Amino acid sequence: MVFDSRQLATFILFGCFLLLGLAKRQGRSGLAKVVRSFWQVKVAGPLLFYVTWLAGVHWLAAAFSIWNGRLLGESIFWTIVAGFVPLFRMTNAREHRHPFRSLLRDLVKITVFFGFFFNLKPLDLVGELILQGTLTFLLGLQVVAERNRSQQVSRMCKSLVALAALGLAVYTVVWLVRDGHAVDWAHEVRKFFLPIWLTVGAFPYIYVFALWDRYSLMFGLLMLRRDHDQPARRSRLGLVLGLRGRLNDIHDFPRYAYLANGTQSIGDGWRAVRTFREKRAASVAKKQADAEDLVRNTGVVGVDEHGRTLDRREFKETKSALLYLATCQSGWHNRGGYQADLLDKLGSSFARHGLSAEHSISMTVSADGQRWYAYRRTPSGRVLGIGALEESHDQWFYEGDDPPTNYPEPGGAWGRAAHDRGVDWHRST
Repeated sequence: MVFDSRQLATFILFGCFLLLGLAKRQGRSGLAKVVRSFWQVKVAGPLLFYVTWLAGVHWLAAAFSIWNGRLLGESIFWTIVAGFVPLFRMTNAREHRHPFRSLLRDLVKITVFFGFFFNLKPLDLVGELILQGTLTFLLGLQVVAERNRSQQVSRMCKSLVALAALGLAVYTVVWLVRDGHAVDWAHEVRKFFLPIWLTVGAFPYIYVFALWDRYSLMFGLLMLRRDHDQPARRSRLGLVLGLRGRLNDIHDFPRYAYLANGTQSIGDGWRAVRTFREKRAASVAKKQADAEDLVRNTGVVGVDEHGRTLDRREFKETKSALLYLATCQSGWHNRGGYQADLLDKLGSSFARHGLSAEHSISMTVSADGQRWYAYRRTPSGRVLGIGALEESHDQWFYEGDDPPTNYPEPGGAWGRAAHDRGVDWHRST
C-alpha cells in the first residue's frame, strides 16, 4: 500500500472537513474563490514548476540510493501536507534575518525525531481516525481557549494532548521491544531523512520564487506612485543591486518607498537602499530604547522633561484599543447613532490590541446617541480617554489623573484632534 494507516486517516479527516465546509453555501463560495485564484497562470504556473522541481529532486535522490519506490507514499504525503508550507512561508515571513537557516532549524528540531519515532508503528485505520479526530478537536479547542484568554481550558487541552502523546510513546516502545527485530531499519532511516533532504532540495526553487514574488510586489507598489515620483529604469536596477536579494529587506523597502521618489541612476537607487537601511535601523533602535524605558520606569512616579508620564505600562495597548473603539463607534454613528452596548458587542476583540479579556474600559453614551466617551486607567494610574460630539469625525482625546466626568469639551484635560492631544496621547508609546 502506498500510504500507511496514519496518512490515510489524515486524508480521510481532511476530506470530511472539506465536505462539511461544502455543505454550507459560504463554504462552497469560499472554495470556488480559492480554486479560481489558484487557477490563475501567475499562481498555477509556479506551483506546477514547483512540483516538477520536486520530481527532479526525487530523481536525483534515487540516483544516490537515498530514495526508492517504497517511499512514494511519504513523498506524496510530505508534498501535500508540508511541501507547500515553506513555499508560502518564505514569501510571507519577514521576522528572520536568515529565513532558510530558520526553516531548516525548525525542521530538524526534536519534532522530527518524535515524528520518526511515533510513525514507526501507526495504529490501525479505525484507531488512527479516533486518535487524530480527538487530537484535532483538542488542538482546535486550545486555540479558541487561548484566543479568549481561557487559561484553564487551554491547560486542560494541553494536558490531554500530552497524555495522548505519552500513550502513543508507550505503545511504540512496547512494540519495539516485542517486534523491533522485524523493523527494516534501512528503510526507516531513509524515511527519517526524507523531509530534511526534500526541504534542502526544494530551497533553491523556493528562494527564487520568493525573490520573484517580493520584487514583483515591491515594484508594483512603486509604480503606483505619481509619474514624476516613479524611479527610472536604471534606478530600479540600483534598487535590485542594493537590496542584494535579501528577502526581509525587499519586504520592508516599500514602507520607505518615498526614498526612491524621482531617482534616475543606478547610484541613486543604491543610495536609496542605504538610506532605507539606516532609517530602519534607527527605528529598531528606538523601539528597543522604548522597551528598555518601559522596564526601567515601571513603578516610577513622575514625568520626564517633556511632561510625559514615566511609567507607561499599557499606554500603547490602551490607546490602540480606544482608537479601535472609536472607529467602531464612528461606523455605528453613520448608521444612526453611537451604541451604548458596543463594549458588549465587541467582546474579547480588545485582546488583539494587547489587553486582557477584562479590558477595564468604561464608556458612556448620551441618550440620543449623538455623544460618547470612553476611558481606561493604566497600571500607573494615568487615565486615557477618547470621545466624540455630534459628528463621528469630531474626535476628542483625554488624559488625566482622574476619569472624565462629562462629555468632551474645550479646555481642561480634553484635546480636540491630533494637534491638541496631550503629551501622553501624542507620543506613539
